[in-house]
Amino acid sequence: MLAIETCYALLKDEFECGPHPLPEGADLTLGYVTYQDISTMPQSSTFGWLGFDQVRMQVNVYNKSKLQASYDANRIKRLFTKENPFGGCSVVAGRSDFDPETMLHLQQIDFYMYQSDNNC
Repeated sequence: MLAIETCYALLKDEFECGPHPLPEGADLTLGYVTYQDISTMPQSSTFGWLGFDQVRMQVNVYNKSKLQASYDANRIKRLFTKENPFGGCSVVAGRSDFDPETMLHLQQIDFYMYQSDNNC
């Protein structure tokens, strides 16, 4: 499964979400979550590519309430690390900010996860 597919599968039942950037005209009343791949490191051996990559994924949590954005970010960390049925995932970094474009509070979480298109 590709990392972006894993992100959507983990987030879709609990959050209004989609790939980064925010879609134009999105209803931001209850907040919104975006995800994007930041970098990909193919996993190789002396025989070549092993058929999977380590991907650094970024998940952005937008909300009018700074407190709710923090709660949502913590929930996402649990979803990705402790409740993830698709495989290993670890939190790499995070940051808090205010997004002047949307006028929403932002929690950014970076994860390492593995992906494969299952054709290898």
